[in-house]
This record gives sequence, structure tokens and C-alpha cells, in this order.
Amino acid sequence: MKKNLLLFLLITCQLFTVNSLDFPGDSPELLIGKELKVKNKSLELQEQGYRGFYKDIDFRIPFNSIKPYSNFSKYESLNGKIFQVVSCNKNKYGNFILELQNPEIGIVYYDYNKRFANFFEFEVVGGLQYADGYFCKDIEESKDKFSGKTTFQTPIREYVSFTKVIEDKYSTIYMYLKTYGNTLNLGIEGVIILLSDGTKLEFPTAKINVEVAGQSYLYSAFFGLNKQDIDKLLLYEITDFRLYIYDRAITNGKIYQEYLKCIVEK
Repeated sequence: MKKNLLLFLLITCQLFTVNSLDFPGDSPELLIGKELKVKNKSLELQEQGYRGFYKDIDFRIPFNSIKPYSNFSKYESLNGKIFQVVSCNKNKYGNFILELQNPEIGIVYYDYNKRFANFFEFEVVGGLQYADGYFCKDIEESKDKFSGKTTFQTPIREYVSFTKVIEDKYSTIYMYLKTYGNTLNLGIEGVIILLSDGTKLEFPTAKINVEVAGQSYLYSAFFGLNKQDIDKLLLYEITDFRLYIYDRAITNGKIYQEYLKCIVEK
């Protein structure tokens, strides 16, 4: 039991230590031509191997499987290997396929999950480079034809999004945060955001909403930002946040900065 708990904690720790500049989210085409280095894992996690590597483009034959009928590849066969991304395509289910090439191994195919940075098994050699305004294409705009109110909305990547509302020539920017908890608390308040410079933003009166989410509870907060808050968020990446007593580590802080920049300029 203790061994299983330790393994769970180690996996959880690993899942929230992904470099935000290594994961392109909805835009895996940015990886084409890049070199990807398979990440190291702790000794306790090496027996789990790596997920998502296949010999065939249809994902039927795992690469060097750790055991029969497993989709995970042996750790020693991939650890530290550097692959060049040859192409990025979608299969018939709308999932992304990365075609990878290594001088020793040859061609393998990687099942890329655009939703979870945690599952990405690579470091991008040299990091990813995003053109100015690249993420602005993801901003959704809607207009109420009766009131004339215009709303700009960023997508929710991981657990954060921003909304800008323009009405009667006045604009307000809101932040949305969500996380999960195993206990039920009602009528609660308080948001704390940790930034990459070691400082924090506090919103002690921000109301926390809760709803049932399977076997746990989804906690969320939607609150306004003033100019000082926005300026700070544009300067420093979000690393963690807390809703009441429920914490969440963030892996895509740089991308959230880009989204906020797009919202501000709308």
C-alpha cells in the first residue's frame, strides 16, 4: 500500500513539471522540423516506460512494448533518444500523429494528446518559438445583438482562461480558474495566484463555486482583474493557484500570458 502511494505521488509530481515551452497544445504543427528529446524519469517511474510510441501509423503495434498487450514502451529503449519530427497529421478520429525519425531506431509514430501537457514525453531541443500574436487566433468573439455587448473568450487550457467584456464603451477583464477537490465546501471565498517571480496575487473576496464532478468536486472562480493585476500577469507567469484550500500547479504559464496579451489588445 505504501509503495503504491509513493508511486502515485511521484507520478503526480512528474505530471506537473512540464516545461510550457515544450508543449504546443492545439498546434502540434509547430513541432515539424524540431528535435525532440525523450525525457528522463525517476528510478521509481522507469518501470512504467513511455506511452504513445508505435511502429505503425495506425497505432496497432507499440514500439518495444514492456509486456504483451501493453501500449507502453520499455524505458531503456527510448530514454534520452533524440527524434526529428518529420510530419504531423490527423487520423480519422481527429487525433494527431507525429512521425518521428531517429538514426538508430528509424521511423516511429507518436500518439500526440493535444489536451494534456502532462502526457507529453519530450523536451523540445531549443524550445518552441511562437510568433507575436500567434495565440490570438484562438480567441472567440461574440456580440449580443440586443445590448451590443461584445465578449472575447480565451480557450481553457488546463485550468485557466480569460474573458473580456465590452459594454457601453467600458471594458472589464475577468479571470476563470478551476480545480478539483475530494471534500465538499459551500459558501467559500478566496483565490491566491503564485507567480514566477515569487510574488502572489490575492483575491480574498472572490467567490468559489462548486459542483459535483464524478467522485470528486469541481471548484471554480470567476472574478475581475484591475490594471495592476493585469500588468503583473503580463510580466510574470502563473505557476500555481489556490481556490480556498484546493491547489493546482500550472504548466503553461507562458501561453496564458500570450492569451492575456491578446485579450488586452482587443
